[in-house]
Amino acid sequence: MNENESLERARTLLEELELFTEHVRQNTLGTIPIPQVGGKLSSLKGELRNETGNLQKKLEDNPSANARSGSNLLFYETLWEVAKRSSRIFDIRQRVCTEQLDKPLQAPGQRIIPTLGTHMGSKYRHVMVDLITDAGHTWIKISTITNRRLLFDLAKEAIFCGDSEDEDEEGGYTIEDDLDIPILKTTKELARAAKNHRIRTKTPVIQLILSRIKQHENPEVDKIVSLCRQVPGVEVFCSDDLPPSPELTDEIMSRMYSNPKTKFSQTLNIDTSVIVALTSDFSHMNVELEDWFDRQRIAHSEQEAKDHFLPTQVYPIIDGYELVCVEEAVETYRNIVDTIGTDTEKARARLVLGEDMSKSSTQLVEELQKWSVHAVPASLKLPIRVVSTEECQENLPSEAQQVLETQLNPGRSVFSYGWAKRLTTITCNGVATKQLSQALENFSDCDDTVLDDAIWPSMWAFSSSRPLLGVKKSVGWTRKHIGDCERNGCTCGLEKFHTGIEPSA
Repeated sequence: MNENESLERARTLLEELELFTEHVRQNTLGTIPIPQVGGKLSSLKGELRNETGNLQKKLEDNPSANARSGSNLLFYETLWEVAKRSSRIFDIRQRVCTEQLDKPLQAPGQRIIPTLGTHMGSKYRHVMVDLITDAGHTWIKISTITNRRLLFDLAKEAIFCGDSEDEDEEGGYTIEDDLDIPILKTTKELARAAKNHRIRTKTPVIQLILSRIKQHENPEVDKIVSLCRQVPGVEVFCSDDLPPSPELTDEIMSRMYSNPKTKFSQTLNIDTSVIVALTSDFSHMNVELEDWFDRQRIAHSEQEAKDHFLPTQVYPIIDGYELVCVEEAVETYRNIVDTIGTDTEKARARLVLGEDMSKSSTQLVEELQKWSVHAVPASLKLPIRVVSTEECQENLPSEAQQVLETQLNPGRSVFSYGWAKRLTTITCNGVATKQLSQALENFSDCDDTVLDDAIWPSMWAFSSSRPLLGVKKSVGWTRKHIGDCERNGCTCGLEKFHTGIEPSA
């Protein structure tokens, strides 16, 4: 492979990375946790641009130079080939700590948490995972080590020297032996690192890709590969185990990084926070700052001016889906909007909740458009249908019943309905979704319980929210209790609030 060929391959690889980066950007729809793969793609492209620049310089300085000398192109190509065969890529080039931890780190929302020893310059040992796929469940390590290099490592440590042909497959060694073979040590470190994590109560599976080692060409090399395969939780693939790299098509990219809506239910279960966002003046109007605005109102006004919440996050997620909401959440919303809502917010509430039953969905959308500066999708399915939670409680898994006890109403009713009906719950409350995921992860703390994938709820949390603008407080302004305060005691904070006449300015 000459320099011209290497340079052309590097440029082709960079072009494909650019295409995939754009695909990720288009299919990242404001979720919590924010996907990590986008930032890592930028870093990877930067490294590859440097590689391309170095190859270009070498070509100019010495056209006959060996293309592989000092080049990392082969590694990048292998990384990308493996990535194109993978699904649900979560992260690229992630450091994980190999130190023994007191208990496994959990990853609510399938997020890989930065841990001790994962930062550059740390005194603690860490190992680099080249690809994290299957939404966090598979960690892939790529090695471009050759037979020749591996044999050199064996000779250096005098391992397998003088072995007879009739000795056992590993030459009398086991994975318990402290063999100073870099690839075997890396494999063991990866296995230890994986034990430090739980992704939906499961330990990640390690895949070791030996892209330049072919089996049955050298007995000593085969013995090391066999030892690597004996490490628990590790799958080893040599070059002859790997299928050809596919062409980069839209279908391949959708498998590598799918649009989150592909896993949504046909009907979406929404909560109070989403209805608030759908009717808020902040969401639909260019709100001018008033002297009575508190810091939160000012912050939401400024944030909305930067990124329009409905057209950039909410509409792309809910457009075209039937929308339902439980009675308790709708009642809570009505209490809020009746108490503090502006006239325009109340007008939108009547449309979104379909108080005039004679109007069709098309008419409701057209009227909502009159109250908004943003384009309202024609396929937005209004009104939101109100449902009862009573009919579905028996369908809740026992684990769900336990973790939902941590939630207050109306949130508990919203999540329990979606869970029991196997609907995707849409919310602006990222704290609640994280709490539920964390509580489910905790089942593995005591006895390494592994929960079936079917138990986990389908949830989507927006990375932001919008409250109602509300009216200015006036003489006699009071607040109403929300949620289940009357039944369980005040949890909304009203008892800490002094109502009545405000002091004059």
